[in-house]
Amino acid sequence: MLKRLLTALFPSAPGKAADADRSRERANAPRRITRAKTLAELKAEIEVELDAEAAATAPEKERRAQIRQRVKEATEGDAEAMAALVRSWMLEDRET
Repeated sequence: MLKRLLTALFPSAPGKAADADRSRERANAPRRITRAKTLAELKAEIEVELDAEAAATAPEKERRAQIRQRVKEATEGDAEAMAALVRSWMLEDRET
């Protein structure tokens, strides 16, 4: 309403008037109604996201398994040195 009044009192350039007409057309256009997702669709989307996250963390799991295996093998050779190494890792982890 205020725009109409301002437009009547202060006519603008033709380009701006055309923009105002388009804005009114959009405001009067029927709105699209989007369908709500079903529970099954939401579950499927969540599963896809979880699978993507699992795939992204797979290298981390493999790396941890390799480190665990190496520590186990090294412990069989020199248990005290490995205990000192693990203690130093734990101290570093506390500091960060």
